[in-house]
Amino acid sequence: MERREKRALAFLLAASLLCLALVGLAAGDPPAERAEALFRAGREEFDRAAAELLAGNGPAELPRGVTEVTLYPAGEGRVQTVEFLCGGRALRDYRLKNHVIQEAGAALSVKEADVPLGIRRLKGELAGAGAALRERSRLLTEMYAKELLAGTPEKNGGRTIVTCQPDLDAKEAKMLLNLLVQVPGTAAVILYPVPGEKEGQPGRLCYLLGRAPDSTADCKYLCDALNGLYNGKGGGRGDFAQGSGKLEPSWQETAAALYKLI
Repeated sequence: MERREKRALAFLLAASLLCLALVGLAAGDPPAERAEALFRAGREEFDRAAAELLAGNGPAELPRGVTEVTLYPAGEGRVQTVEFLCGGRALRDYRLKNHVIQEAGAALSVKEADVPLGIRRLKGELAGAGAALRERSRLLTEMYAKELLAGTPEKNGGRTIVTCQPDLDAKEAKMLLNLLVQVPGTAAVILYPVPGEKEGQPGRLCYLLGRAPDSTADCKYLCDALNGLYNGKGGGRGDFAQGSGKLEPSWQETAAALYKLI
């Protein structure tokens, strides 16, 4: 038997002895005194059993039969249940967890003892990568806004931009809308698809509408028009509205009908 497995069996043997001590205590003792006495007895038996097992004099198999025990700590109404695995079940559990920690160490390129440190390092790297991705997304959205503004000339002192963005998510679409309506006289309608939550579930077409304070566009009116085009639901006010409708393959072509209302 390997030294590592002997060490694990020593701990498990101590747990088994603690279980047996718990079962054998007199039921008439107060709960707090009973728990305290058991833990004292468990520590003494643990030291003796661990020394014998590691020296090669202990049993090759732990006692079987006791798998669960209920402790009654100090205080009323509190019950804690602790599960102990003994014998072959404990050894299989140990080997499984040892295999998992070895695989984690290999994946993180660290020793088994350094797995927690490796996980914290990986979380830090992911946080840094997420921040960099958000910054690039912001820069890309700003570029979209500049292109849309440059491609939509003003008419009668204002302009309404209608854009289909198949690659934007909800946060990016809202960011784009905020950038556009910061320009005086500008109103914007942004359409973007949202996939279904589950595989095979149909997605939805979402639309956001907003305007600058000096724009005369009516977002609520335009949202009602989109509801009719896409069999959707939504609403809002004159300066902001939102909704969603049925996502069809031709959703971008359908948006062209909105230009006739502008």
